[in-house]
Amino acid sequence: RLVRVMLAEQLYRAATIAAHHPYHRD
Repeated sequence: RLVRVMLAEQLYRAATIAAHHPYHRD
C-alpha cells in the first residue's frame, strides 16, 4: 500500500541522514 511505501521512505531518509551526519554521545 501507499502507506507502507511512505513509511519505508521515511525510514530510508532517516537512515540516510544518520549515515551522512552521524552523531556520537559519550
